[in-house]
Amino acid sequence: MTTTVDATEKINRAKGAIKSSVTKLETFLEKASVTELQIKIKKIEQLHKKLDELLNEFFLIKDFSGLQDTANDFEQVDSRLGRIG
Repeated sequence: MTTTVDATEKINRAKGAIKSSVTKLETFLEKASVTELQIKIKKIEQLHKKLDELLNEFFLIKDFSGLQDTANDFEQVDSRLGRIG
């Protein structure tokens, strides 16, 4: 059975990967062509889907104590994705 700590670590690793991808997209968008942007739109849609899946896993955790930073990070990543997508 997965513990809260294990689940939190898994979610935090995946969230970090999404945050990294968002940063790369933000940098890329500053100098991209139309074709490149169309390709990246698909990437943004995939990131939104992954973020939604992680949020669903996050809300399954029974003990939220000490997880406010993680919740804030989710909100920040979602906001950044909204600005670029």
